[in-house]
Amino acid sequence: MNQHPQDPNIWGLRNLSDEKWVITLADGTIKDVEPGQNVTLAMGTEIAFGKVRGEIRLQGLLLNRFRGRWVSGR
Repeated sequence: MNQHPQDPNIWGLRNLSDEKWVITLADGTIKDVEPGQNVTLAMGTEIAFGKVRGEIRLQGLLLNRFRGRWVSGR
């Protein structure tokens, strides 16, 4: 994970593999993420890492901005 260089509120995931990833955004838009490129971590984004797929979700965790740590949201 890394922060956007101009906006520290935006986080991304860099493709450090030798293969392209294919992402599907929440609105259905499909894009390629070539090696070395980043994908913004946004709710509902699906990422195909070759044979493995993942989805960006928030499940039971909230960022406690005052203490800068993850806490349970349940």
